[in-house]
Amino acid sequence: GTLLFMDAYVDLLGGSAPEVHPLAVGYMRVAVVAGGVITAMNTLLSHLIRAEGKSFQASAGIIIGGVLNIALDPLFMFVILPRGNEVLGAALATMFANLCALIYFVVYIAVKHDDLVLSVRPGRGMFTDRIPVDVISIGIPACLMTLCENISYAVLDNLMQPYGTAAQAGVGVAKKINMLAHCTVRGMAQGVLPLIGYNFASGNRTRMRKTVRYSTAISVGFTTVCMACFMLFARELVTVFIKDTAAVSHGYAETFLRILCIGAPFSAWAYTVISFFQATGHMLKSLVLALLRKGILDIPLMFILNALAPVYGIVTATPAADIVCCAAAGVMFAVFIKKHGSDTLPAEVTEDVNAMGGGLI
Repeated sequence: GTLLFMDAYVDLLGGSAPEVHPLAVGYMRVAVVAGGVITAMNTLLSHLIRAEGKSFQASAGIIIGGVLNIALDPLFMFVILPRGNEVLGAALATMFANLCALIYFVVYIAVKHDDLVLSVRPGRGMFTDRIPVDVISIGIPACLMTLCENISYAVLDNLMQPYGTAAQAGVGVAKKINMLAHCTVRGMAQGVLPLIGYNFASGNRTRMRKTVRYSTAISVGFTTVCMACFMLFARELVTVFIKDTAAVSHGYAETFLRILCIGAPFSAWAYTVISFFQATGHMLKSLVLALLRKGILDIPLMFILNALAPVYGIVTATPAADIVCCAAAGVMFAVFIKKHGSDTLPAEVTEDVNAMGGGLI
């Protein structure tokens, strides 16, 4: 689909400008069409390995891909390919980095297959015990979350397009820097998902609540520090990525970053609760919160705030939606804990499990 409708996709995502369109198409051909399956398999295998309780090994594969991407970018952009192919070089670096990470995951599964429940061999057990139904019922909401998040980004880019490539470049850089906080929080939320799910299913709700409190404290604390740094050093951070451009001279990227980072601590809590409901099998609640943050609230707010405060209002919609979603997550979590937060194991068993687990792990 991407190969057939690539031009339409690029235009839909805000890349219709003549100086941008061919570069975006070239990037998509390599990173999305040629490397799409590789990227998808990376994500799948990292989640499956983490679900086995091997969070470190799953993180190692992701880190390998990220570090290699950073290392290969200048090599492909400025050394291997001739001048003028920098965007294509970045796409090739991304694809090869993801390929190396995928090889790591495949080798790890092959070497450790005796220690893992995970197996790449198909079997009849895949179609028993409502497994296909459960996979689809959980996968569709997760798919919708990602879809609505991408639609939200597309709307933002399209609304920003009339203000010129300087504004588009500025918001692109600001989002990338702000993703440092968001990606770390997502990693924390996803990393504790198996632990929350295990304790919820086993009936040890005390340990489950401790896990949530601990991960929330780390996530909110980290994003608060990030917000302070982004506020204080916005110009310095922006100039690491773009120098002497209109996006900097007009202060677009700098101002956008200061606006976006306000929502980081609020989204940290929202991410935690979204993952919590995923871990406990309440996908509908997780889906509602995810769509509330990306889709239901932020898209209408972009149009409304853009009319009230052109350019900057579009970006303000993101932290505004984060704040509302944070409040909704707090209410939903409190109601859930009140109803399902009590231990269902005998007290002596719970105490023994906590003692053996060291409280949290």
